[in-house]
Amino acid sequence: MAFQDTYQLIHEKMVGKAARTDLSKIGNLTVEVLLTGEGGGAFYASVKNGEFLMEPTACLKKDLSVQISAEDFLDIVNRRLNPMTALAHGKIKTKGNLTKVLQLKKLL
Repeated sequence: MAFQDTYQLIHEKMVGKAARTDLSKIGNLTVEVLLTGEGGGAFYASVKNGEFLMEPTACLKKDLSVQISAEDFLDIVNRRLNPMTALAHGKIKTKGNLTKVLQLKKLL
């Protein structure tokens, strides 16, 4: 699977979840996601002033950077893998403000 296909699947899930979530409770958040393995690439998701934005590109100004395999991230957005379990088992590597991980979970 190419990155564009992976990104499209993730985008559909996250945009749908964002539409059903009170984003004002998340605050401002920018997370860069680096997907590894087949279908890998970079994208960022951002919440600012209650608005959700997601773009298929790396991000220079971010609160948190997350590295995970494309397969595991798809499992998370499809609810086959709990994000906190993935974090505890080392499937997710983070860099930056770790308190933002809990906010990101609301969008998965």
